[in-house]
Amino acid sequence: MMDSYELQRMLKPELIRTLVDRLTEFYLELNERLFSALKGRIDVYYFGNDFGSQNGLLFSRDMWREFFFENYRRLIGLAHGHGPKADFGADLVFHGAIDTQGVLPKASEEQVAEHAGELWFVRVRIP
Repeated sequence: MMDSYELQRMLKPELIRTLVDRLTEFYLELNERLFSALKGRIDVYYFGNDFGSQNGLLFSRDMWREFFFENYRRLIGLAHGHGPKADFGADLVFHGAIDTQGVLPKASEEQVAEHAGELWFVRVRIP
């Protein structure tokens, strides 16, 4: 299935962009309802996706920006519109996960710390 999705993103980018946009609209509506219903009682807001493999991103950073960045900005903006910005500031940091198959079970504490420092971080400024 992933191969098909990847191929379609290359061959029919507007189709994939529309799919990603519609999924984002669904999550925006769902989260708006949750934030409104639970006003003042949400301590953590998490959403995510798996854009990587054991060897890096599944596609280029440029493709991530083209297909996902703006929708992530919209989801983060929704959350900030309901209060977390006051507690956590205007910056959000995305990060990759630490290697749970090779580094964590086999490396020393120092090697884990070094690996964590090598992870790809992206800071997004929320207006």
